[in-house]
Amino acid sequence: MSSAYCVRVLVVGIAAVFFVLSLPLHCKAQGEDDYAAISRMTTLKERREFFVSLSPERQSSLWRKHYQTELNKHPELTPDQKAVVDLAIVIASPDLFKGKLPEVDGPGSVFGTALEKAFKDARALGQEIFGQPGPPLPKVAQQKDSKPK
Repeated sequence: MSSAYCVRVLVVGIAAVFFVLSLPLHCKAQGEDDYAAISRMTTLKERREFFVSLSPERQSSLWRKHYQTELNKHPELTPDQKAVVDLAIVIASPDLFKGKLPEVDGPGSVFGTALEKAFKDARALGQEIFGQPGPPLPKVAQQKDSKPK
């Protein structure tokens, strides 16, 4: 083998390694961009269509960014409420959005029970945190989206 051939193989190999190592960073940046994008949307329909177009990895990143944002935005959360949000961050893995996890948030589930107990006296706050990713929609948009079609 010629030394030029060995150098080309080495350069291509190194480039491939750097590409693979950069993938997780690229996915995280997309999730942060996705959160900014969904935050600018003014209707629930826009947000739903955008969300379903995302890969499970990006859906996971979007929800995790939302939960972290809510934790930072609400320092008044009780320890139990913070624990539920932290649990949601763990549960919101790509596997959840691939349908590879059992039902984790329905009535009677560990998460559902913890959520209900922690936010029983703060239902509006619980809805803000767990209802949809992104900040609350403007009131007019909520009314338009809730009308039957």
